[in-house]
Amino acid sequence: MPWKETSPVEERAALMELWSGGHRPPVVELAGLYGISEKTAYKWIARFKEGGWAGLQDRSRRPHSSPLATSAEVRDLVVEFRKKHKTWGPRKIIAGLLRGNRRLRLPSASTVGAILAAEGLVQKRKLRSRGGGPRTQPFAEVRAPNDLWCIDHKGEFTVERRTCYPLTLTDAYSRYLLACKGCPSTAGAYVRPVLEHTFRERGLPLRMRSDNGPPFGSTGIGGLSSLSVYLTRLGIQQEFITPGQPQENGSHERMHRTLKREAVRPAESTWAEQQRRFDHFRREYNCERPHEALLMKTPSDVYAATTRSFPAVLPDISYPTSFLVRRVKLGGEIQWRGGFAFIAEVLRGEKCFGRRAGSLSPAQ
Repeated sequence: MPWKETSPVEERAALMELWSGGHRPPVVELAGLYGISEKTAYKWIARFKEGGWAGLQDRSRRPHSSPLATSAEVRDLVVEFRKKHKTWGPRKIIAGLLRGNRRLRLPSASTVGAILAAEGLVQKRKLRSRGGGPRTQPFAEVRAPNDLWCIDHKGEFTVERRTCYPLTLTDAYSRYLLACKGCPSTAGAYVRPVLEHTFRERGLPLRMRSDNGPPFGSTGIGGLSSLSVYLTRLGIQQEFITPGQPQENGSHERMHRTLKREAVRPAESTWAEQQRRFDHFRREYNCERPHEALLMKTPSDVYAATTRSFPAVLPDISYPTSFLVRRVKLGGEIQWRGGFAFIAEVLRGEKCFGRRAGSLSPAQ
């Protein structure tokens, strides 16, 4: 026959039945009978006198007060800051609050997360799969500001019945958002003025990374486009990501997710209001929003303008003296060996060279 299993509460009840019965044995005998100390037996007798049978239940061991508990003032501060920055997580909130007051005593990130959850300020996110495709070419290491700038258009949406394509430009090292401009098209005619304004303000980067689509690249010879020829004349090397592999421009794509949440959804009613929202987002992203990849510094804490200044006159590409140089005509061809050789229409007006052996190469 198996042993009868009992709970501690049932054992206490049985002890109290014996103690409160007509023949009340000494407490020391009751303690020995149930295998507890005399002190424990007196404790449960006292609770039985105070609360009856309900007094024999287990009580919470949670302290009545905790010296480490988050104060109401700090909770209110966290909640107010989150309502102002609706997409910031616990670590960014802590870093943002400390930027304003280094002496502020704040709880851990997990406690801040619990405060936000209790206030209903946490939204569940969909798990995003991470692409794992290999690169088709190794990219050079980014070691300092302006080693690499990343450029792209962030999707499209409608403002005043017109399609808006936000053009974004970031410094890969510092994550500094150099430009965020709403454009009515992805054509190079709208991209080049934004680049020129940024070049005059910040100088020239060493390299620029983009996707392969227009206006950054093309399906023509060498993937050349009018914009890539312009960058080449400025001495800026282009990097193209693998088609269908946006993770090769990962930090820029991550910024686009934040831009979409904070400056696009929902869109403003007028073009001017939408651009003001882009400008506000850019200032906050650069100067207020801490970045985990920067050890919770802001991009403006890390970025510095380059010393490579934008030239007043766009220079021609120079070639070694051993090369034969020809100017590309309006039709995209050059004069060669008594005839014409087609190169590319995007190179019209540019210089093209051919080795003395006769092989032709466009300026790239």
